[in-house]
Amino acid sequence: TIGRRSVSNVPAQSLALLNNPFVLDQSRVWGQRVAAMEAEPAEKVRLMFLTAFSRAPEESEQAEAVAFITEQLTAGTSPETAWSELAHVLFNVKEFIYLK
Repeated sequence: TIGRRSVSNVPAQSLALLNNPFVLDQSRVWGQRVAAMEAEPAEKVRLMFLTAFSRAPEESEQAEAVAFITEQLTAGTSPETAWSELAHVLFNVKEFIYLK
């Protein structure tokens, strides 16, 4: 036995988070909830980071997430879908998967 697990992942673990129907459904539910909020995109991103990681986003993370949402909405994606896609991304961040 070992007292500490080394940091690793296997392709099946990442693929499950990308393709699993449960994860996709939870991304959709979270995205719909965020899209329905009466707040600016930057505030929605901040709240998503607080929910996912218990911390506010760094400036670069905030800027990238807002740019992603803006790009999606400009391309004609529905707000629910755009926010669901961001939720799916956050579910796949290593910080979400592993406890420190």
